[in-house]
Amino acid sequence: VKVLGADIPGAGGTVTGTGTTNYIPKWASATSLGNSNVYVSSQGVSIGTTTPSYNNNYGYGDLNVENNVYASSQVFTHNSTAGNYSFFGLGKSSGTGASPTIVQAQETIGSIGYYGYDGADYRRLAYIDAAVAGTPGAGDMPGRLMFATTADGAATPTERMRIDSAGNVGIGVANPETSRLLVRGSTNDS
Repeated sequence: VKVLGADIPGAGGTVTGTGTTNYIPKWASATSLGNSNVYVSSQGVSIGTTTPSYNNNYGYGDLNVENNVYASSQVFTHNSTAGNYSFFGLGKSSGTGASPTIVQAQETIGSIGYYGYDGADYRRLAYIDAAVAGTPGAGDMPGRLMFATTADGAATPTERMRIDSAGNVGIGVANPETSRLLVRGSTNDS
């Protein structure tokens, strides 16, 4: 094997190949390297593109997956043991990764946003947010989910439904109070 032009005794061969700046290499054959579809730049890590799309809500992502036909990602678990499953987690702490501190009441912990291109920019048309719903403490993390959509003629989403930390559901109202299901509309039905 040659590393930076020097032979490594007993390694049994030479790896050849060229690459393009910022591409992560992949094995093109048993003895040569080439470009993968993973690209690293100041806009983050990109898969399938060298020019990631810019989102007017937060800019570029740390990880950008794009495709001109169908962009997707999948997570599968194949295991016969009960309790072993696929997991997608969004998390947050205050402080740093090395020294995390407690999150604050009412703080948004994660969001799943849906965006469409309006001819000029990518605009958020809907989201699902998860937030702290009260004062957290050791062994106590009250949470709520908010669901929002954008009305026709509007540019930003409005909260439409909330599930609070007690499991109460409010539609058309941000505080479902003590009602298991509270629906507010033009006729104020509940």
